[in-house]
Amino acid sequence: MSPKDTIPVRQGEELDLDKVEQLIREHVSGLSDDPLEVEQFFLGSSNLTYQLRIGDWEAVLRRPPHGPVAPKAHDMEREFNILKEINPHFPVAPKPYFFYLTKKKVNHFLSWNVKRCST
Repeated sequence: MSPKDTIPVRQGEELDLDKVEQLIREHVSGLSDDPLEVEQFFLGSSNLTYQLRIGDWEAVLRRPPHGPVAPKAHDMEREFNILKEINPHFPVAPKPYFFYLTKKKVNHFLSWNVKRCST
């Protein structure tokens, strides 16, 4: 038996769950009516990574850390585009569902790269 990889979302690293669920339901068909459940992967100290679940459907959401970051660091759009090109030829690579970018405040952007979990 392996230890659990996720924990409850850490304080200060919460997501806008209503917005996340709305976006998922807009981009992913065939989901159950179950509510969105979110936990956070506790390993890693760079990008924030979350496990999402709606019924039997699972995915991973990645976003850059809070605060200032180097200009080309934590580029979720670049990661999304690379995975989008790799997945059709190497299906073990996560399949990205969608990329979302919102301007929260001047010069600060959040991006979400939601990917299918391997089963």
